[in-house]
Formats: sequence, C-alpha cells, structure tokens
Amino acid sequence: MRAPRQRRGRAALGIGLLLAIIVALGGFTPVASAGIVARNERSGWCEVTASIDGVAPWELRLERLRGGQWITVRNPFTWSGQRASFRCSGIARARIRARATSAGSPARPVTAEIRQPKPIVPQVRMVYARPRDRPARDDFAAAIGNAGREIQRWYAGQVGRSFRLSPRGVERCVLPQDAEHYAVRTLTRVIQDLQPCREVGFSSPAYVWLVYVDVDHACNRREPLGVGAKGLAILPRDDLDGLVGVLGTNDCGEPLTGAVGRWVGGAAHELGHAFGLPHPRACDRGRPTCDYAALMWAGYVSFPGTHLRTQERERLSRSPFFTRAWASFGR
Repeated sequence: MRAPRQRRGRAALGIGLLLAIIVALGGFTPVASAGIVARNERSGWCEVTASIDGVAPWELRLERLRGGQWITVRNPFTWSGQRASFRCSGIARARIRARATSAGSPARPVTAEIRQPKPIVPQVRMVYARPRDRPARDDFAAAIGNAGREIQRWYAGQVGRSFRLSPRGVERCVLPQDAEHYAVRTLTRVIQDLQPCREVGFSSPAYVWLVYVDVDHACNRREPLGVGAKGLAILPRDDLDGLVGVLGTNDCGEPLTGAVGRWVGGAAHELGHAFGLPHPRACDRGRPTCDYAALMWAGYVSFPGTHLRTQERERLSRSPFFTRAWASFGR
C-alpha cells in the first residue's frame, strides 16, 4: 500500500490436446470413460479434469520434457475430486500424469499431454471498471491510458528498460452491482465481480494489472482500494478524479489535493508494489536514513520529480516484465 498515506480471460484458449490413455491390464482395470482433460489457460494455469470410473483418489504430477526426458516439476498432488489446477506457465511441453492410489488401481498411470500456446509476453493490462449505476466516462479511460504511458516512460528513464503495455489499450468492465454495494469490503467485492469480465488477480506470470474502479469506500472501513501487491495495483474513484484534475473529497469527507502528477505518481507507486518492490526498510522502521523522496515512500506526491533507489532499479532490471524493447511492443 502507499505510504505515508495522505489518502491513500478469461481469455482461455481451446488448446488442442493429445490425450494418451495408458491403462495397465491385470488385476482391476478401471473404465477410462473420458481419460484426463487438461488445458492450458492464458493466465498461466493448467486445469485438469479426470473422469476415470471406479478409481479415486488420484495422485497427480505435472511433468515437463527436458533433454528428451520427462521430469517432475511439481510434487505429487493428492486429489479426490474431479478437478485440480497447477501453475504451468513457461513450460514449452508438459503433461499431467495421474496414478490411482486406491486398492486395485492400475500399475501404470493415465497420461494427458498439454500442448502449450505460444508463450505470452509479460505485460501490464489497464482496466477501467464501473458499477452498473454509474455512467461510462471516456475521459476516465483516456486519463488511465495517458497515466500508463507516462509511468512507462518514467520507469524507462530510471531503469533503462520498462514494462510493456498491453496492445488492448484500456479495457472496460461493468460491475454487476450498484456503487453502494462496493462501499464495504470493497477490495474483495470488486475483485470477485471483475472475474466474469477480466481475470484480475495476484501473481500472474503473464500480467500485471493496473485497475481503476469508479467506486467510493465507506469511511474507516476495511478493504479500501488504493493498494498494490504482487501482480495487481487497484485504485478508486478518488484517483480517477485526480487523473482528470477534478478533485473532491476522500472517503471521510476531507478535501483532496495535488496536481495531476501526484495522482499519476500514486499509480506509479502502487505499480512498484505490483512489480514486487516493498517500502524502503529504513522508512518503515522510522530511521533517519529514510529516503523520503523515493517513489516507494513519499516521492509519489511530487511525481515525476522522484526516483527509484539503486536496489529497486537493479531488481526491476531482472524482472521478466521489464525489457529494452518496451517502446515497440504491440506497435
């Protein structure tokens, strides 16, 4: 989260699967009614559904092909239902192997090979979301896009490389409830209700999400927006107003201040958290060596006149989301 605080898809591919069902003969032989269905999601997860009559539970392994040998990349996963998920991003060729562990199970496992889609280039996706009772604002969407590009250029100046912005531009979502519904438990409710539109979440190997939501949070209640954590930066109506230069009051009725740059800086700060940057330790501990002007502390209020510290620049330079080819991506 931002500190110090003044205020604070599924694009799943229908992957063609090569299903190789190998069932040992001898003893009890289960009926392989559908074998294993395994698919790779664009979000980086593999979902596995097994339908082998008469055999449960299963022990599942995710394996990858390396040097002509299949090796396990996930420990066995004991599973007694019909579904399981594995993170399988970054694996060019993988398979799921299921071995029944109940009495009378076959000697050899059932195997489903996963054909991966073309690897996704890690990128930042921008989303403008609004509840169903609030009108669409083209000025908000345009301001989000402008802020994303300004932050992208700023990081490039600091790190020598930057993140890629999704060629989709600013994606739009309409939440299924009125704004009042999101005044409490805002973070949880917003993320839940975004899922049918976009699979916004944490720690995706493919996407970092920059999400602006046109909702207000009840004063001093839990789960406000205006936070960043690994893979997600999510900001409320206050920040949208700030981006278009029309300031009102915060959740508790206090007037908001700051030029547009301060609100762009807030997003840059939260994106820093989304990329894995913490607050400076000296600042969190109240030490006199705190670099107050750093972006990841109070420097966001004077954006773009702030900076990343040396260790932050080094960390981002190793991130898969940062590249020297950021300017040409999607063009």
